[in-house]
Amino acid sequence: MLIKLLILLGVAVLAWRAWNVWRRQQALRQDPPPAPPAFEPMQRCARCGVYLPAQTLSADGRCGKCAQG
Repeated sequence: MLIKLLILLGVAVLAWRAWNVWRRQQALRQDPPPAPPAFEPMQRCARCGVYLPAQTLSADGRCGKCAQG
């Protein structure tokens, strides 16, 4: 009786370990997380001195608020 119980316990442990290995492999097969956004160069507003992405500044180097006034 004891031997049957030990064999059953061994089979249960092997099944549990196989399940964990399979689950880890499935987690690795998922798509990798998305890449972080690309670096945007920052530039200082010529008038107020606030740092903003270079694309958002006007042609003369001012931010939107300073370019209006």
